[in-house]
Amino acid sequence: MGLKTYRLPPPTSEQNRSERRYKKVIGIIKHQGPIDVTHIQLTFSNSYDPRKLKPTVKQAMRNGHIRRAKDGFVVTDKVE
Repeated sequence: MGLKTYRLPPPTSEQNRSERRYKKVIGIIKHQGPIDVTHIQLTFSNSYDPRKLKPTVKQAMRNGHIRRAKDGFVVTDKVE
């Protein structure tokens, strides 16, 4: 079973907040992929600032955790 971020205390630093955003994006793509940015944002913007989505997606692509597919983004083999 995965990490349930809604049961954790509020993040205290910008690094903690960015790590949670990153995990949220990866989780959305993992469970709903292939998925495009518009549909990621529908889920992501319920909890986080929608302006932070594109930089987070770009960072995940640079780290090799997601990649573009024909129908949207998918998780790579690096993510369990």
